[in-house]
Amino acid sequence: MINEDARSDDMLEFNFDEVEAETEMAWLLKIDRDKTWFPKSRCRLDSQAKIVEVPEWLAMEKGLI
Repeated sequence: MINEDARSDDMLEFNFDEVEAETEMAWLLKIDRDKTWFPKSRCRLDSQAKIVEVPEWLAMEKGLI
């Protein structure tokens, strides 16, 4: 497990196909053929451009990089 203090705050951008679902706390995004939950507290979403900004540590945890 990664120490919270050691996590990078660098944000990476990923294109997504669509928002499959949304709750008060997260978005379920379809990226390629996979569906992944992204916490709103850690990510930024541009629904028009279909881009989600994700911290590098979270992208690694989700298997995006």
